[in-house]
Amino acid sequence: MSDVMISPPIASSSSLSASATTVTPTTTTSMTAQSNGHPNGNGVNGHGVKPKIKYPESDGKPMADNTKQFEYIVSIHAGFSALYKDNPNVFIAGDLLWYPVEGDIGIRAAPDIMLAFGRPKGHRGSYIQHEENGIAPQVVFQILSPGNRRK
Repeated sequence: MSDVMISPPIASSSSLSASATTVTPTTTTSMTAQSNGHPNGNGVNGHGVKPKIKYPESDGKPMADNTKQFEYIVSIHAGFSALYKDNPNVFIAGDLLWYPVEGDIGIRAAPDIMLAFGRPKGHRGSYIQHEENGIAPQVVFQILSPGNRRK
């Protein structure tokens, strides 16, 4: 199976290159009860105002470049889903944007398949690591294709 490349998970945010797609962050302002000298975090002088980052759920790129690559992705995902079907704390996803650095939407990846042990199953629009108790996916697959093969 020479067309399958198994990538180790990203150890640090510096080893993940930013996407070529330009994305403009969307922020909204919400009041939070932060300590600023006032017991209820009243937002005096800008304290207590924290921008909320909108993490995009799509990078606009296709999941697979060809049918063979798609079959590998589906087969690997189905195999791990069957293997861990009875374990509620193994999250398995395919082609899901992963944001490893809080607040930085430019640092992201969309592995073909990823497994995160210690995270509950369930639907997500993207995998935002700081919202997942800081747990990065421990197993990541990227299936080689003509579009992502190094020359």
